[in-house]
Amino acid sequence: MEEKHENSEKPRSSTDNAPKDDVSTVAGDTSSQQFKRIPIQRCRVCDVLSAVPASDGNGNFFESPLSNRLSRVHLFGIVRETFASEDNKYAFITIDDTTGIIRCKAFGNTEVVSDIKAGHMVDVIGRIREYNDEVYVMPEIVRVQSDPNNA
Repeated sequence: MEEKHENSEKPRSSTDNAPKDDVSTVAGDTSSQQFKRIPIQRCRVCDVLSAVPASDGNGNFFESPLSNRLSRVHLFGIVRETFASEDNKYAFITIDDTTGIIRCKAFGNTEVVSDIKAGHMVDVIGRIREYNDEVYVMPEIVRVQSDPNNA
């Protein structure tokens, strides 16, 4: 028996909800050059720390041991340490998810980590970066979670 839909849409399959590569236009580019954006990957800190820097000509990313391309990641952990410079141009939080410890560094706009305190459970979405052999995350979104089951 086939379901009937008001908009005469085809029935949705379980693969319709699967993540797809996002195609974006480069901002300010008059040639409308498009690139494939690597989707956000939910992963553990150990996955980020074991990833190797790579590039495909369209942008930089990290290659995880599981052959996943990582660029933007979604991490969940407990904040162990916080720091903010006096002029608020640099701040970081250190998060621990029991598989590893990683810093989330904010440059310029440090508001994203300004209200975070040690002991908070946080969701972090950000880009993986490497500098002086340290892999870190540059956070775009940091949310305090009161219940780890909602992360």
